[in-house]
Amino acid sequence: MDSPQRKGRRQLILILLVFAVPVIAAKIILELNFYQGGSTNQGKLITPETHYQSFAMTNPQQGVWQLFYIVPQHCNQQCQTNLYVIKQSHTALGPYQSRVKPTLLLTQSSDPAVNDLEQWLFGYASNDLVEFVGQQIVIVDPLGQLVMRYQLEPEHQQAILQGKAILSDLRKLLKLSRVG
Repeated sequence: MDSPQRKGRRQLILILLVFAVPVIAAKIILELNFYQGGSTNQGKLITPETHYQSFAMTNPQQGVWQLFYIVPQHCNQQCQTNLYVIKQSHTALGPYQSRVKPTLLLTQSSDPAVNDLEQWLFGYASNDLVEFVGQQIVIVDPLGQLVMRYQLEPEHQQAILQGKAILSDLRKLLKLSRVG
């Protein structure tokens, strides 16, 4: 038979294990990268924190969210599809439309034909920004921080799905944002 002292030690060890094992298991899981944290955003977050000012540029429209795209040298079919996706995403925002401005950033080598497009906000991109962002659609917050980017999709159907992803992320950002 177990003595009361031995039974008490066994209970103490059992209680310590009940609290220590989950902590140790969590530490091991996190250290070995078995856990992939969940995220609901579909675009890629831009890290580290990056602003327009870091590219020696001025924000073309302060105080509103922007959905920008750097216009390439030749605005081919893919470029036209991206412009369409941005415009449709903006239209689908409904009551949030006034808080977001679709923005085309032009470089010295951008296709001059896009200057004829109406209802677009235009800005001018430095070569540093072009190299950093490349040909992507980017969400910019009202303070000029580049928040999220979306890799351009070559096929029309994939581009439409990308537009839905942009719309989903924009709605979440606008809902949670207290600026713009």
